[in-house]
Amino acid sequence: GIPTTIPEGYYGYSTPVPRDQQDPIATIFAPLTSLPIDKEGLENLQKEQDRLEKEKKNLEKKISDLWKDIGGQNGDGMGPNGELYPLANKCFDVEAGKYTYEVCVFGQAKQKEESG
Repeated sequence: GIPTTIPEGYYGYSTPVPRDQQDPIATIFAPLTSLPIDKEGLENLQKEQDRLEKEKKNLEKKISDLWKDIGGQNGDGMGPNGELYPLANKCFDVEAGKYTYEVCVFGQAKQKEESG
């Protein structure tokens, strides 16, 4: 059958026993093990860390979106220093004969026929 106990030293197995107070390792770590644990304080700090990391992520996304709006950090979209950004959402109407052309600088252009 299947054994229900394992003899001491069987395949190198020994029953674990706690260290006594005179053990050198126990003496070294005694100051750490005697420190009080502030579980509630730790949980509050973890919640605050999570909140701040979420806020940081939102701010990084905002910054990234703003860089996209002005043409990227390397200036290839709206000029090296974003000089063309004021024109980004502007459209202009140009009348030519019976047509009106609407041109959006960074968007599309439309031709409208005058109704008359």
